[in-house]
Parts: sequence; structure tokens; C-alpha cells
Amino acid sequence: MLLIYLIQLAIFYQVSTAFPRNFGNHDLSAKESTDGIARFFIIGDWGGLPIAPYKTPSEIAVAHAMGKLGKTFNTSFQLALGDNFYFHGVQSVTDPRFKHTFEDVFTAESLQTPWYVVAGNHDHIGNVSAQIEYSKISHRW
Repeated sequence: MLLIYLIQLAIFYQVSTAFPRNFGNHDLSAKESTDGIARFFIIGDWGGLPIAPYKTPSEIAVAHAMGKLGKTFNTSFQLALGDNFYFHGVQSVTDPRFKHTFEDVFTAESLQTPWYVVAGNHDHIGNVSAQIEYSKISHRW
């Protein structure tokens, strides 16, 4: 468990100090700021419900507000700081939670930018490798 936390910390440190605009084969790129200011969202504990419909009214409202503010302030990426899927993470890369809790909720054009995702304790109950592999399916994740 300590090793997992150290790996997460190392990944977070690399992302937080470098904010790369390019990830090679993953074809992820953040929008470049025209005024030299990085604008982004930080969101955590956003993992919806463990049963259908998986999303909550609060999550939908936050996503809507993020979409409006993202357009206004020209945000270039999001940091998702864990507990992405309550209560037991996802089980596989095809888990419907990706669609119902993420893709169907954070739909605004301004949120179609990269999401840099850290796994939280609830995510670790599930399959964190599936969340990593999902980056090969989603252009944002």
C-alpha cells in the first residue's frame, strides 16, 4: 500500500512541476495560454453513486458550472484528485461507470480538455489499472 501511495505521489509531483503539453503516443495536449497564465480546475471526491443512475444532481450541477467557467476563463485542463468512482472504483476498462459518471456528465465543450487523474482510496478498492488503461479509450482521461 505504501508503494502505491509513493507511486501516486511521484506521478502527482511530475505532473504538478512540469505540466507537459504532450504525452507522445497518448496524443494529449493542453490548450496553450495566450496570456501566460495556467487556468485549470481541481476536482476531487466527485465519484457519483455506486448504483444507477451513478451520477448525482450535485455532480451534474458542478459539471455545468465548470463548463460555463471553463468557457469564460479558457481553462486548459482538469486535475481529478481521487475518489473518481464511489464506493468501489471501477472493475474494468469497459465498466459503465466511465460513461455514466464521467463521459455523460462532464460534456461541456470547455471540458473536452485533458483530465489528469489521481486514484483515491475508493478507486483503489476497485481496479486502478483499468482507470489507467481508460486513457487509451478516452481522449480526455
